[in-house]
Amino acid sequence: MIAYFPNPYIDELWYSVGARFSDRMQFGTETGTMQALYGSRHAIATVDLPHRLGALVSQLPPGHPCTADAIIVQHTFLPYYSPFLTTSTYAKARTWMADSTKASVRVKCGACTNRVRPPKYFRSCQECDREDRQKCGETYWRRLFQLPGVEVCPVHQVFLEPSNIRLDPLPNRHKYFSAQS
Repeated sequence: MIAYFPNPYIDELWYSVGARFSDRMQFGTETGTMQALYGSRHAIATVDLPHRLGALVSQLPPGHPCTADAIIVQHTFLPYYSPFLTTSTYAKARTWMADSTKASVRVKCGACTNRVRPPKYFRSCQECDREDRQKCGETYWRRLFQLPGVEVCPVHQVFLEPSNIRLDPLPNRHKYFSAQS
């Protein structure tokens, strides 16, 4: 059981929630976060379509507001990919993300064959970051800003700025990198 886990912010990428958890817990090894969250040191930090969410939710403190379905709908790319999936594939993807122990959701959904390439680096809007730090005390990776083809913040109408953290591919599949750090 995880004694503490942060509540996700609006449109926060699930990867970002894991990164904030990792920053707070200060595990001594790169795979310590994976063990705590997913019960396996071999779990992979996935940005767009994470898996093992059911296992993670079962480890959260009693009364935590996250459910596997809420995570999938509010903090992953699946809702954005859904118009391009059959109803059957979409339903299976939700099941795979909640229950699968294999990181093959991207392959099964066809995300690997997408011709619109994801950004190479995590991106953010400097104005959103400033507002987040004032309102929340920290900033986070917004889901919308990491989507392929999104180049401008719809709120501030400025181009997104790339960070120095690689998104595709991740620099380390077993480690989370937070927007704040």
